[in-house]
Amino acid sequence: FKARKEYRVGGYGNVMKMALLEAFDASLQGVVFWADEDAGREPRLKELRDARNQSKVIGETKAAIGVATPHAEAWILDDAHAVRAVLGLPSDHAIPRVSESNYPKTTLDDLCHQHRPQDPVMNLLPEFGAQLAPGRMREPHKTGFSAFEKDFKDQFRK
Repeated sequence: FKARKEYRVGGYGNVMKMALLEAFDASLQGVVFWADEDAGREPRLKELRDARNQSKVIGETKAAIGVATPHAEAWILDDAHAVRAVLGLPSDHAIPRVSESNYPKTTLDDLCHQHRPQDPVMNLLPEFGAQLAPGRMREPHKTGFSAFEKDFKDQFRK
């Protein structure tokens, strides 16, 4: 996992290109790249897809792209089992649905601060990612995860 701001280049497209170059240099199969919808879904998707298409010259390094609605925390919150597993919560602990949350980022932040206050939420993202299971998600079409999952399968099943 590497946060976008660690790349120190402007624009999502440039970050995508840098990530693909790093993956190519490390002989990795590819990268998974997602952005939050904050600045608009279509402009970000276009910028990321254009960067992916322009980067095909560096080999067969693949890139799956997703835009999370409204942000990646919605994807995490949508899998209640993953949230409970990472935060060490009992199986009957209620996790709000994304559609019940005014702002999923704040909802997840609050849960993390209550149950793992010693860990910054950003540091927990890889743990959440490892626990997520698309089949357990409750509202993947609303969060943009279904479109990301399709793109992932299209990219990596070739």
